[in-house]
Amino acid sequence: MQNEPIVIAHRGANKFAPENSIPAIDIAGKMGYWGVELDVCSSSDGVLYLLHDPTLNRTTNGRGPITKKSSDEIDELKIDKGANIAQYPNLKVPRFEEALTECSKYNLVPIFEIKFLSRRNRDINTFLDIIHEYGYEKKVIVHSFNYQALEYLKSKDNEIRIMPIINPNSRLHGYMYAKSIGAVALDSRYDFLNKKIVQLAHKDGLKVFCWTIDRRQDFKRAAKMGVDYIYSDTIYPSKQEVKLRKNPV
Repeated sequence: MQNEPIVIAHRGANKFAPENSIPAIDIAGKMGYWGVELDVCSSSDGVLYLLHDPTLNRTTNGRGPITKKSSDEIDELKIDKGANIAQYPNLKVPRFEEALTECSKYNLVPIFEIKFLSRRNRDINTFLDIIHEYGYEKKVIVHSFNYQALEYLKSKDNEIRIMPIINPNSRLHGYMYAKSIGAVALDSRYDFLNKKIVQLAHKDGLKVFCWTIDRRQDFKRAAKMGVDYIYSDTIYPSKQEVKLRKNPV
């Protein structure tokens, strides 16, 4: 029998609460997800927050790039757009530490995407300091299109689990690149994958993550390819997945 991929809540349970918010993590935990995928940015003074976009415009009452705003300014803002926003009238842009605390309540595996940083090395060092302080160094997984950030992260802590987001068919930053920097998994867009690539990854000891699958027919195709994990906004965890919450990658 073909095992189904484990489903990861993309930006938290974002169909029930605003994306990248504490309620979205809370609901994902209550729904039984194995993990949540969240986005990390930094303020001008190096405080880490959850935010997907380079600017605050789409999801908050703020304007402009998050990297140009101080933490004092960001802490005054409210998330004012997203699913069921009326239920969350005073929702703040969460700090990175708050996300770890919320994940720990449900033993959720956090997959953090490094997004927009005002000072890369300083902010990566802060990221590492926090996950060590919270005891998450063996629980967190970090992925990104920012390959320099991942390489710096790995140079500072070789035990940290990383996954560059790649097109495995690319010559420059493809499958061999992921292997060369010590990735624990292949992390790729759904339509870049096929069964041959997935089998090669498994042969090399790599798990396979793919994004973002919201249609059942795509989920079934990913399962047939042998994909291990998917990110989704609309596919919810099975009963079997709930039992896997304590399993590592």
